Order: sequence, then C-alpha cells, then structure tokens
Amino acid sequence: MLYLITTVVTTSDWLRIALVYSHLILCAFAITAVLKTDIKIVLGDYSRAEIGRAATGIACLLLGLWATGLAIIYIDTGFNPEVLLTKSKLVLKLVCVATLTANGYILHRLSFPILMDNNGKVTRGESVLLVITGALSTSHWMLAAFVGFSQPLGRLPLQTLLAAYGVFTAAVVITSLFFIPLLSRAAQGTAADFYRT
Repeated sequence: MLYLITTVVTTSDWLRIALVYSHLILCAFAITAVLKTDIKIVLGDYSRAEIGRAATGIACLLLGLWATGLAIIYIDTGFNPEVLLTKSKLVLKLVCVATLTANGYILHRLSFPILMDNNGKVTRGESVLLVITGALSTSHWMLAAFVGFSQPLGRLPLQTLLAAYGVFTAAVVITSLFFIPLLSRAAQGTAADFYRT
C-alpha cells in the first residue's frame, strides 16, 4: 500500500501539497487578522499595542506566504520567464501580491504611525492616506485569495486580467474616499482612551 502511494504520488507532489496547504492556512490567518484589525480601526476600538501586534503578525504571515508561494512557483515553473508568462493567473496574483506588499510597507511606515500618534486629530491628507492604504490592503488580501483558487481565470489572456485588475484597483481607491468621514469620527471618538495599553 505504502509503495503504491509513493509510486503514484511522488516526493515532489507531497512537497507541493504541503506547501499549498501551508499557504492556504497562512492566508486564512492573515485575512482574519487583517479584517479584525480593520474593524477595530473603523470602530475606533484600538490601542497602540494592538496596532503594533497586528502589524507585526500580519508582516510575518505575509513573509510566510511569499516563502511558500515562491516555493510553489519554483516547483511549477523553475522560475523560467517563458513558462511564467504563459500562466496569466499566476502573473496576476504576483502583481496583486507585489502591490499588497508595497502597500503594506506604506501602511507600516506612514499609516500606522498616524494611527498611533494622531491624538484624535487626523488631517484631510492623513485621512486620504489612511482610507486608501486600508482599502488597498483589505481588497488585495481578498483578491489574492480569490485569484488563487479561481482556476477559470487562467484561461483568460494576461492583458484582459491586467485591465480588469486596473479597473478593480481604481474602483477600490475611489470608493475608499467615501469612508473619510467615518474614519475621522472613529479617530475623534477614540482620542480620550487611545493611549491605553
């Protein structure tokens, strides 16, 4: 029985299965952490410690996702550019995750410090930055997960997928601007107890 299993399913197959499963688990934890943090921020129910812990945890999960994702890509393509370009869905996911990572850097360097030091006062420019980076983060986490399991997307041309991605991203940015008043109220509502630990 064991011989049959190891003959039909190779070591490489088992490694890929383990990587894909790990990738899915990490993704589930990351999306949960992102959504919980977003809800706390929108409701104004957050503290310095909570923001710091969430930021560190999500960054570690993202690093794990990059590691498992790149390992899967290596198994499937050997990082051969010609092979990669034939996989439109994979290219879209890489673009999505690269955007997510760049946006995450901005969140950590600019947006989270605003939340930690705003003292209940957020300028118009800071509000714009917060809602756009927050919306891009949440939407791209969800989009990356969606692209990952949506097999039919792989049958569409890369140009079509990238055009749809551009429209999606523009819609997210524009829609996020309508949440500026909500963010301002949340920041003011939490000013009195923001510095609790």
